[in-house]
Amino acid sequence: MKNGKTNIEQVKSVAKTFLYLDIQTTEYYPLIISHPFFDTGITCIKGETGLQMVNIAENDEDLSLARKMQEQMIDTVETVVSLSMHITKPYKLIFLKYIKQYLSAEDIGTYLALNWSLIENISGDKNITKSQMVSMFRAADKDTLLSDIERQALDGISDCIEIYRGIKRGKHHEILGMSWTTNIEVARKFANRFNKGGTVYKGKIDKKDILAYFDNRSESEVVVDYRGLYEIKKIEEIKPDGEIIAVE
Repeated sequence: MKNGKTNIEQVKSVAKTFLYLDIQTTEYYPLIISHPFFDTGITCIKGETGLQMVNIAENDEDLSLARKMQEQMIDTVETVVSLSMHITKPYKLIFLKYIKQYLSAEDIGTYLALNWSLIENISGDKNITKSQMVSMFRAADKDTLLSDIERQALDGISDCIEIYRGIKRGKHHEILGMSWTTNIEVARKFANRFNKGGTVYKGKIDKKDILAYFDNRSESEVVVDYRGLYEIKKIEEIKPDGEIIAVE
């Protein structure tokens, strides 16, 4: 679909397919599970005697009831935005991948604007490629993707800018990521996330390869087409105690 109207019924059909995917176990199973609509095996469902806590990870009957409740929700939602709020964080991008063809440019922009910052491990999602994510951003309507302030900031960016990316120790293969920042302090924070140390990189990007600018969390985030990055170099090592060692 190109600049057409969102087909909400097709989106709901995809959502129901996701709903009936198998539950995946995790290290903390059954308290924490992996599923598009459930992130814990211990949940609340409406039974004959009212609301009750059940373990949907180990009781097929309870899982069936929980799915029926979610299916009723899917049937009644009126917008993609409302539906996206029910998709768990690890599945938000893969869900968008499969519904993108049914969305208007405006809804793609709104979906990304609301959900991008909620996704924890964008570079590590093996279900969607970076080129597919770039395609999503290029298909999005900028008026719904960015706030007025963010759009003004993006419009004011020069033709080429320096940007920074903080990478945790042991994650150097993620250097060609899509999320960078114009604020080196933000990059330092991400490099030493969880106080395990990391590396700060500096690179350059041309304005034509900047897909979005987000500042809703005061992170001055620049989302880029990773294929347009150049002159990337390591500039700092951050120790677990926060000590900064310049390597430039």
